[in-house]
Parts: sequence; C-alpha cells; structure tokens
Amino acid sequence: MCTQTHNHYLCGCKQKAEFEQCDRLYDLGVNLQCAVAASKAKVMRSYCATHLLKEGKATVVYPIKKRQTGQAGVVPEESAGPEGTEA
Repeated sequence: MCTQTHNHYLCGCKQKAEFEQCDRLYDLGVNLQCAVAASKAKVMRSYCATHLLKEGKATVVYPIKKRQTGQAGVVPEESAGPEGTEA
C-alpha cells in the first residue's frame, strides 16, 4: 500500500511530507498510486518554520517545552508563558 507521511510539529501544525509508492505499483513501472494510501505520522522535535523566529528579529524568547511520553505535543496552558511567569 502506498504511504503518505505527515510531519507533526510541537506548535500543532501538520504538513504533508514524503509520499512513497508501494512496491507493487513501482515494479509495474506505472504512474499510479493506491486508491487508499496509508497515513504515517512523523513526530518532529521543534516548531514548524512558520512558527520559529529568526534569532536577530525576536524580541522575546520563549522556551520550547519538550514533548513528554504519551502526549501529542500539546503544551499545557499553565506552562505556555515565558519563564518566571505563571498563567
């Protein structure tokens, strides 16, 4: 079965990534894909490029909360603020 990979970022964004044609259709040498492609999630370790700021342009730097086991990359609201402040 053909596989579509999606990148899942810490900011919550999801983007289409690599598409891989299945061996059966590849070996036939045709430009087809399976009627229903499998979906595979690749968990990324950072925010997407849209939500990352350039070093020289950022006026405030917020720490990126590391993903904990069992969570889907959601940062709890109480820890979403900058260091030293509580929400």
